[in-house]
Amino acid sequence: MDLFSSLMPAIFGWPLVLVGAAMLLAGMILKKIVYLILSLVFMLPFSFYFLYWAEGIAKLYGGGILLFLLGGLVLFKLGQKILSTLFFLGVYGILAYIAYLVLTQPK
Repeated sequence: MDLFSSLMPAIFGWPLVLVGAAMLLAGMILKKIVYLILSLVFMLPFSFYFLYWAEGIAKLYGGGILLFLLGGLVLFKLGQKILSTLFFLGVYGILAYIAYLVLTQPK
């Protein structure tokens, strides 16, 4: 097994997504755009995975994560803190739904 295939779950999987979600929460609490941008960077591989390799309606999950993150970043930069928080809560909603689907799938 080569190094790239062993790192693939860490790059596209849940560990990086959870770090991105923690960075998003830290950025919302501390009101620092640096943490919000880091969150976007950490969630990009997960979003691109759904955009390019998922089939059917699952493609919308990756697009939704990117849309909510980018929209929230723009609104945060414009000073609309409450509206940007609602966009960021949309990211958590999509992630929670994906986690529910993963945990309840039949064996």
